[in-house]
Amino acid sequence: MRRPSVLDVVGAVVRLAPAWPQVRVWWYAPVARFRLNGVHVPVSHEAEPLLVVVELTGAADLAALASAVSAELDGYPVRVRDGSDADAAEGRRLFRVLSLATEAGRAASPG
Repeated sequence: MRRPSVLDVVGAVVRLAPAWPQVRVWWYAPVARFRLNGVHVPVSHEAEPLLVVVELTGAADLAALASAVSAELDGYPVRVRDGSDADAAEGRRLFRVLSLATEAGRAASPG
């Protein structure tokens, strides 16, 4: 099974975001596949789940969200973690994929 690219993940998040309004910010933690700080990272040939971290404004079923993201990525395994958990990133660097404007933010913005 081909590992989804970062563009695949961005596309999945953009398509899903309207159906998950309680997710304020979507983050992606790519799998380390290259040398980082001179340390060799072993390559696994198993389908390691993608990690998506979300910041929530309300309750959300993270298992259902993981299933929805996985479905958008042709069934590739996905884990979704709540960003309020201190260990949500599992020691990986997070990249912001999408931030949704809040009602308060929209009211304060000009135009």
